[in-house]
Amino acid sequence: MSRSPQNPTAATRAGTVVFLIDESHGMAAPVAGGIRTKAEAVATAVNSMLNQLACGPPVEVAVVGYRASGGGRGEASPRWAGRLAGRGLVRSEELAAATLSVEERVRRIPGARGHGPARAETIRFPIWYVPAPEGTAAFDAAVACCRQLLPLGAAAERPARPPLILHVGSALPAADVLGGASCQAVAAGALWCHLHLGATTRIPPTLYPSTDAHLPGVPLRALFSASCILPEVLAAALRAAQVPVPPGGRALVYQAAIGDLIRFVALAKAYAAAPDGAFGPAGSPAAGPPGEPQDAPAASSARSYQRALLILLLDRSRRDPTDSAWSRRRQQANDLVGSLARRGGGDTHLALVSYGSDGFQVGFDGPLAGRPTVADTELAGGALRWEEHAEKRSNGIGGLVEVKRARPIFVDRGPSPAADFPAAALETISRLAATHCKGHGAESVLPIVLHLTGGDFPPESVRPASGQLLLYHWITPDKPQRTVVYPADAAAIGDPRTLALWRITSPLAGAEQLAERRHSVVAGARGLVVGAKFDLLIDSLDAILSRA
Repeated sequence: MSRSPQNPTAATRAGTVVFLIDESHGMAAPVAGGIRTKAEAVATAVNSMLNQLACGPPVEVAVVGYRASGGGRGEASPRWAGRLAGRGLVRSEELAAATLSVEERVRRIPGARGHGPARAETIRFPIWYVPAPEGTAAFDAAVACCRQLLPLGAAAERPARPPLILHVGSALPAADVLGGASCQAVAAGALWCHLHLGATTRIPPTLYPSTDAHLPGVPLRALFSASCILPEVLAAALRAAQVPVPPGGRALVYQAAIGDLIRFVALAKAYAAAPDGAFGPAGSPAAGPPGEPQDAPAASSARSYQRALLILLLDRSRRDPTDSAWSRRRQQANDLVGSLARRGGGDTHLALVSYGSDGFQVGFDGPLAGRPTVADTELAGGALRWEEHAEKRSNGIGGLVEVKRARPIFVDRGPSPAADFPAAALETISRLAATHCKGHGAESVLPIVLHLTGGDFPPESVRPASGQLLLYHWITPDKPQRTVVYPADAAAIGDPRTLALWRITSPLAGAEQLAERRHSVVAGARGLVVGAKFDLLIDSLDAILSRA
């Protein structure tokens, strides 16, 4: 039954949801896993979700159908009828009072704890959308309709989140229609989600893939490229519904059955209920086709940064017990913290996040425990212990002399079996950085993540950090790779795993100034080093903070 909205006076709009529905004759075929046609199954799922949106957080919503006539002329338009006829985007608070009709339907309720016979219950089921499948599909007309529709709401008012477009169809759109970024031309950062309805459960569905390597045919691979990378808030909702979503999973379902359809449409509810900021300042843009670099955030050349937040993201993976790469990464982290302690400029805070196959951990141990970020001036007194070590130095006459020194140890965590790409840790880091920046003058703080890693991640699992974090990578591989130091392009990168990380690596802050005195640095250099020392971190901080 339709209910009254809980918050009819909400002052802010949570976002925009568009249900984009194929109404071609192919939708008259039976849906996989159900007894109704695809058109009827979609209508039931959409009407049920409209009823839920009517009493949830406010959004603007549209139901758009598309098809082509016998002459091949494409037609797409909002399918509101009755009191909403002629409208485009409708506020969810208006839905309850504007149903087209209310039907009586039978709902089956399982027995206690899933046992025993199900009982039937008659309920009132509100209707807003009635399908009428005919003709052929015309996805180009659907894109054109969305382009006209969304500027009237979402694009015009610069919403806090990008529009969510849930496209359900029986036919795959042609690759040339999907090409040329036509979907992203609809609205900046639009979250395009595509579901293809199957006809039989004998063909298992493909759910939210992170790579197109095993997708059959050019049209499906083109649809993969046109699907957004699922924002974490939507991926989490699917996982809560027992749907496996890999890191970097795209919002694409192929050969969907009735259950897949219902869970897909439910993304609208998760989107509406998501907290402010869940999609980043400008939303989570759809990723480009596989192989194209992501636009990694860069330090603004026009902004005057007064402080920096440096977050060390430490990969504890060790694939071979005899390998020393993990211990080198741990020592690199200790050396970096020691360098920042000696610098002690009073303009930088430090945070530590380490991860392994057992999850991730935020914060230091010992005297610095319990503090998400630590000022660089407070690091010197926070060491776990001091260790003596010997250094070989030139004696000035062609020989070496051994010098005993003591160095502080801040990080002493053990190794872990091989870990996946740390997508969840990066999401936590994004929130940590946002909280820190808010408390220290967001516009004047430059947040930087330095990822100390072995870099052994499947390329399809690699995904960019959300928000405006600068993301650098210091790769100490388990197996030898070609040395790469601050590359501005990918010409010298032969390993596909490193290439995937380079694509999401930010330009090195202050590279223009450093290029004037360091021959190894060029304008546009990215903060990625493989098999060498990341020796420009302190210089980079000094360069960018000296502008203030």
